[in-house]
Amino acid sequence: MILNKRIYQYVARFGLLNGLKLFLTVRASRSKGTISFHIPKLEHKVYIRRRSTDFLVFEEIFIDEIYKQPGTIDPRYIIDAGANIGLAALYFQRTFPGAKIISVEPVSDNFDLLKLNTSGYQNITCYHNGLWDKKSNLKITNTAEGAWAFMVEETDEEGDICAISINDILRELPTDQIDVLKMDIEGSEKEVFETSTEWINLTKRIIVEVHENKRKGATDAVLRALRGFSFSKVCCTYHFDRN
Repeated sequence: MILNKRIYQYVARFGLLNGLKLFLTVRASRSKGTISFHIPKLEHKVYIRRRSTDFLVFEEIFIDEIYKQPGTIDPRYIIDAGANIGLAALYFQRTFPGAKIISVEPVSDNFDLLKLNTSGYQNITCYHNGLWDKKSNLKITNTAEGAWAFMVEETDEEGDICAISINDILRELPTDQIDVLKMDIEGSEKEVFETSTEWINLTKRIIVEVHENKRKGATDAVLRALRGFSFSKVCCTYHFDRN
């Protein structure tokens, strides 16, 4: 029954032929490696890893549309923090083709696929960094988890991951405004929202997945940082809009 519902959702989203073809491609293969496929309204192929959580991320973003934006907006600058393999960036590209999209991803395997998925779009820029409140060195702390759930923490050792802040990203852009900030960074939102939060006053819409179960105090850090700003809480703990 659940499988039949998913097939229907694919068909409803992409049409009968495209929906069935996408469902069979994304769900059917059990071998290793990557698969590629086309999504309507995207110019280039999309790549995901077989036998991984990538197909779940794909379905969350393109079938369940967890990043569908309420209201009518025409964003110029979107930051995609915790970009994984680039599926959210491609969703934003498909929805807002005129926007400049900045994708930030710390994990090398994910970043390689992020670059592959977005290389055909000149308006998408990729940063191989972990989002943090300041420049520092980071390390992955839960290497046994899946590639969509890696957490990072600060380290005194010179590691493979360099941290970058939202203020750092803003300084490199020809704008002083973020239209949409999507953040799914597995607990690091605690550090990002605790200090150096000047960027909040320059952000119109924030979509943040809060991982209280991974970093105690993350929820309080987010809500405390946003207190006093004219945001409305649109969807539980995740979606904040500037009034």
